[in-house]
Amino acid sequence: MRCRHTVLPRRRAPFVLGSSVPPVVIRVVIVSGIRLYRDGLVHVMEREPRVSVAGAFESVAGAIAAPRADHDPHVLLLDIAPPGALRDIALARESLPQTKVVALSVGRADTDVIACAEAGIAGYVFRDASLEELFATVESAARGELRVSPETAAVLLRRVGSTLPPW
Repeated sequence: MRCRHTVLPRRRAPFVLGSSVPPVVIRVVIVSGIRLYRDGLVHVMEREPRVSVAGAFESVAGAIAAPRADHDPHVLLLDIAPPGALRDIALARESLPQTKVVALSVGRADTDVIACAEAGIAGYVFRDASLEELFATVESAARGELRVSPETAAVLLRRVGSTLPPW
C-alpha cells in the first residue's frame, strides 16, 4: 500500500525585536487518515507563528519513513479515532523517541484517557477542544509538560490510586 504524505517547506522562525535570540519554533508533524481533517490542521497550524508544520501524513509509518531535512519533529499530532491508533502511538514513540506524541480526537471516556496515558502520549486534545487548547497542548508537549483538564487529572489520579496497595 502506497502511503500518501505531504512534506511542507520549513518556515523561518519569527524574529522578535529587542531579542538577540529568535524564539523556538515548534516543528509539528500531523498524522490523520482523513485528508480533509489533515489538510485543515495544516492550514490552521501554519497560521501560528510559533509552529512550523514539518509534514502531514496519512499514517505513522509514512511519517517515520519520510526524509527529514533537519531534525525530528518536536511534536507529532496523531488522530487516534481510527482503530489501531494505540499501536500507532507505540510505533511513533519507538521510531521517533525525541518526538512527543499528542493524541487528537480523544473521547472523554475514562477508558480512552487511560488507554492513551498507558500508551505514553504527551498530551490530549479532546474532540470538542478549541484551537487555543490545541496550541497550548502542543506547546506544553514540546516543553515536556502534560497539560490536562481538571477532569482528566482526576481520571489519571484515580487510575494511579487504583494501582497502589491498600495502606
